[in-house]
Amino acid sequence: MKDLRFTDSEVELLSQLLKEESLLIVWDLNAFYFNTKKETYKLECFDEHPEGSDFEYDEIFYCRFFKLEKPQKFKEGDSKYWYKIISTNTNIQAIEIVEVTQKFPEDVVVDEEQIQELKGVNKVSLGLILLTSEGLVPAILLPSNHGFSWHDKYGFYNSSEVEEMLKKEIKKYKIKSVPNHT
Repeated sequence: MKDLRFTDSEVELLSQLLKEESLLIVWDLNAFYFNTKKETYKLECFDEHPEGSDFEYDEIFYCRFFKLEKPQKFKEGDSKYWYKIISTNTNIQAIEIVEVTQKFPEDVVVDEEQIQELKGVNKVSLGLILLTSEGLVPAILLPSNHGFSWHDKYGFYNSSEVEEMLKKEIKKYKIKSVPNHT
């Protein structure tokens, strides 16, 4: 089994976002950026050869969260780049991690209860749901889909829109809350 979920140190970094004020949130094709007054954090899409697959071109997609060495600057409407600034001054009130269990070679999402009896299982972090004062930001991947460009819109969603997205597109998932270490 491959475990491609967020590590404890990544979850600790995520909890730091809950302490920050005035965040700049930026959407890009394969990443979300979070600028604080001093730091830039990045949620990025990665791929890897999955457990259970013998086809060399199979890929499994997952997210990693880390702090960049240098703070990044983003300009509203900069035509040289694909990114879009979602918010320039927001606070994140809660963070939820979206996880799935994906089986290969079938490339299907399965119930976590089934994994003891299955081979070719991969546990994956698909991304985050961020609760802000302005709404929800679903920074999540689809299973077997690289990047965040599948979203209908780039910005804030309400809870029913996010719930519908999860039920319709991901179907079998687990939500894990990031602890708020204040």
